[in-house]
Amino acid sequence: MKKLITLTTAIFCVSFVFAQSFVSTTPENKNIVLEEFTGIHCVYCPDGHLMAQNLYNANPGDVVLINIHTGSYAQPAAGEPDFRTSFGAAIEVIANVSGYPAGTINRHQFTGLGQLSGGTAMSRGNWASAGGQILAQPSCVNVAAEASLNISTRVLTVDVEAYYTDNSIASTNKLNVVLLQNNVEGPQTGGATYNPGQMLPNGNYNHQHMLRHMLTGQWGDDIVNTTIGSLFQNTYNYTIPLHLNGVAYDLLNLEVAVFVAEGFREILSGNMANMTHILPIYGCTDTLACNYDVNANANDSSCLYPTVSIDAVGVFCDTYTWIDGNTYTASNNTATYTVTNAVGCDSIITLDLTVTGNPISTITQNGTDLEVTIVDAYIWNTGEITQTITPTANGLYWCIVTDVNGCVGDTAFYEVTNIVSAISETINTERKLLRITDILGQETPYRRNTPLFYIYDNGIVEKRLIIE
Repeated sequence: MKKLITLTTAIFCVSFVFAQSFVSTTPENKNIVLEEFTGIHCVYCPDGHLMAQNLYNANPGDVVLINIHTGSYAQPAAGEPDFRTSFGAAIEVIANVSGYPAGTINRHQFTGLGQLSGGTAMSRGNWASAGGQILAQPSCVNVAAEASLNISTRVLTVDVEAYYTDNSIASTNKLNVVLLQNNVEGPQTGGATYNPGQMLPNGNYNHQHMLRHMLTGQWGDDIVNTTIGSLFQNTYNYTIPLHLNGVAYDLLNLEVAVFVAEGFREILSGNMANMTHILPIYGCTDTLACNYDVNANANDSSCLYPTVSIDAVGVFCDTYTWIDGNTYTASNNTATYTVTNAVGCDSIITLDLTVTGNPISTITQNGTDLEVTIVDAYIWNTGEITQTITPTANGLYWCIVTDVNGCVGDTAFYEVTNIVSAISETINTERKLLRITDILGQETPYRRNTPLFYIYDNGIVEKRLIIE
């Protein structure tokens, strides 16, 4: 039976080993989680900051620092930044803080080292001693985290894993994910005296490891499987606001800490997350666009899309040659032409063409008057430009008409034979040019490649088009 249990346990552990991705499965000692209670008006707090940083530097990879601004010394005066959070006061209460600076090491009660009997808060002179004790103790759980922060969307994603190399005393543990910020400029009493290395040229203090938010709430998320070989995995997403209490979040100076506790107290171990910043890659992020950039994560308004347009070329008398190279002799609103640009976008153009044809005119005689079909403009061989004329002699009369679109019709002819004259008609072959007009009857100089009308003193009008 004992061998069967051992084999079962081994299989159970291996199945989780394959499922985990980055947390160590090798038994390790505890890491230090130092929660320091501080405030901008605390004279000796900068000395606490320095001692905590020295402890951190002396044990690389084994110390988590969390600076909690809380208590009366953290109360800002008018015009000062407020570094407090909604979480700090409750943590201070369970620590039994009686003076500042104070700190807890893994929220553990160290005999003879606490500020108050039964409390976990210690004065700064005892942190190193208590930390050394923690580092020497084996941990039943290893915890690790991978964090990524998208600078464009301000979304922080934290993947957390906790692997139990031994059984926890408590059947339920608490996983905590903490957001910290470094290099926060602000006032600090005693900074120049007790931690001058953190003073800025303008006289302000450079605050580090400042508690800004707890992604898992005040006391963390439950881990319900705490036996040897158990693996806890979870992903946390948090959209970082622009500021907290008016203090801006600097996205490039944020860090994430994680720790596992047995409950509100007794932190088993903690770790700093590996942080990756996803910087903006500008481009077109719309998958429907022709120039969609699969690598872009920030839209730069450069997206291009297929377009549909109508080419209203207008009204023509007889034929029109379009951009597709075809010559159209009739109206058309269905022909299309596609233009593809350098990024593969199709621009579909539809032709909107009206071909009216040249006007057709006829001359009729009403009594002694000649009348041509009604159009827009007229020019008779007599030089008249009205729809109706009154001939004064027998002979051949003609008229050229132009419609409202400027289209010129073929010359209409009519021979008048019913006019009686008391004076014998003579034929005069000599004639004198009176003027030259265009198709609208307006006098114009001689022009090539343009229909013109030559009006003579004998009533004859000639239509000429000289092409060169």
